[in-house]
Amino acid sequence: MDIVIRIIVLILLFTFDPFVLSLFVKKQKPFQEKIVETLQP
Repeated sequence: MDIVIRIIVLILLFTFDPFVLSLFVKKQKPFQEKIVETLQP
């Protein structure tokens, strides 16, 4: 359930403020790879 909530939060951050998302990604280094894989088609 934690993963789902985090994904929703990431989507909301990306939708409302990409800059905030970038800061969040920098804080969550392990999460960065998954985000990159998700954004890539």
